[in-house]
Amino acid sequence: MNDIVQLQEFTRLSPKLDVVFQSLFGEVGSEKFTSKFLEAILKKKIDSIDLSKNPILRREYLNDKLGILDIIAKINNSEYCNIEMQVAGQDSIIERILYYWGRIYTKQLESRKEI
Repeated sequence: MNDIVQLQEFTRLSPKLDVVFQSLFGEVGSEKFTSKFLEAILKKKIDSIDLSKNPILRREYLNDKLGILDIIAKINNSEYCNIEMQVAGQDSIIERILYYWGRIYTKQLESRKEI
């Protein structure tokens, strides 16, 4: 009976929270779930997905902004996909997306290899 009471007191966390969203879609081992999620959004078949890339975009210069992506995935061994959960503060979403895209793109150019 005590176990039932403890289960009833369990609080559900919203998938809109960064940490929950990252755990659901960004952890190595959740590739199948993330692939299905992306296929539904992108209307595109995903044959493979790699979730092992670090979502932290390190500062290159002292005044650079530190970027922390929610999830970065490599799909079909060719495309990088930045997956972000944005609930509030959508006034700057375009700038945020462009900033992250630019950092991912230039990182590939600089190293001439994968992120």
